[in-house]
Amino acid sequence: MSLHYAAQTSNSHGSGDRASIGVNGVGSSGSVVGDSGESTSLVVAAARNITVTNDITVLALRTLANFDFSEENLSEFVRNDILQYLSHPSAAVRMEAIRAVSRIVLSDPLYQTMAGAGVEVASEVVQRLVAAAVTDTDAGVRLMAVQMLELSSSSSSSSSSSSSSSGTNNFDFHMGKAQNIQALFLLMNDEVFEVRLTVLAVIGRLVSINPALIMPSLRRTVVQLLTELEFARSSSEREECIQLLMVLVRSAESWVHPYVGDIFRTILPRIDDGSPQLASKLLDTVAALARVGGSELVPHLDKLLASIMHALSDQSSAPKRMSALKALNNCASHCGLVISPYIKYPQLFTILADLVKTESSDVSLEAMRAIGALGAIDPHQYKAASSKGSGAGTSAGGTVATTDKAALSGKKGAKRGKRGRHAGPPPN
Repeated sequence: MSLHYAAQTSNSHGSGDRASIGVNGVGSSGSVVGDSGESTSLVVAAARNITVTNDITVLALRTLANFDFSEENLSEFVRNDILQYLSHPSAAVRMEAIRAVSRIVLSDPLYQTMAGAGVEVASEVVQRLVAAAVTDTDAGVRLMAVQMLELSSSSSSSSSSSSSSSGTNNFDFHMGKAQNIQALFLLMNDEVFEVRLTVLAVIGRLVSINPALIMPSLRRTVVQLLTELEFARSSSEREECIQLLMVLVRSAESWVHPYVGDIFRTILPRIDDGSPQLASKLLDTVAALARVGGSELVPHLDKLLASIMHALSDQSSAPKRMSALKALNNCASHCGLVISPYIKYPQLFTILADLVKTESSDVSLEAMRAIGALGAIDPHQYKAASSKGSGAGTSAGGTVATTDKAALSGKKGAKRGKRGRHAGPPPN
């Protein structure tokens, strides 16, 4: 089928009338031009009798999203025929329209350039997606729009080398405009947590595009999240704050570096006090912070190492142990935490070796990475630390042994004294 067919079908969908279809040699009047004869006329006649419902429109848009149109210029088709469905009364149609228009634009090399015919269309698409994400009444549609904006980041990693820069993608050039950034920050107040989580990842990625406009609002966001984490009453609120902070740290690594110390000092006291699920998310955030600003964590490594050892010894939660291994691995790689953990906690190597032997493949692999990152310790130094630790661990047993030895010495002394009294005075 030609693009003439797709355009006419989309126009008929938008008007709500019956479809008017032209297939290769068959005109909209139903006349046969090709060599297929009567069968082609029957297909066209049958298609004309189909009432366009919301289900058919969803199916058509879903088909558009799944086809590869990278060799075709669909700019006018996208602008005139697909974008109109973003205002459709049905939420399902709006969601499929968002997916279709995003996939077409993201898969076409025409829109990967910063100049030419595709720039205007891509800019209009981004504005419509941002508007849908902010103003749509359906939470699923808002989430779909934000996910399509975030999906463009993964497409940039697989784009061709002809892209203008490796750190940007098809949408970032247009989302970096002031009006779009301000609208994205409005989404930080959305009642759906997934929307806030996704839009924060998009904002963190856009810092390198327009830092002068984003950083002031991003600072306020960091302070707000830390305040909410400190005074949150429920565990679910703390988990949401931690996830938002972790996404922000991962998406805007170099720009969040000045706030690594404040974030770490806020979450460190809460690692041992929360539930295993909350502790796992806190340790994941520690791992991300260690990668971004390892030097900021160095003064607190002793207390952090104690929390990591406590998490590694917790047999009730495998995700918590996995997060602890990631935190230990990143602290060893980026904070200089090597060899000394074996000296302070001689049982650490035994714990890691047991995790390699008994845990699942993911945990076992992370444990091996931690062993490699911690480095090799001198065997004599490790033996001395182990003996010192075992001596401290058996201090109670040592006290009992000393008491028994003293009691035995007392008994022997009493016997010698008794023999001396019966022997009489020494000879002259």
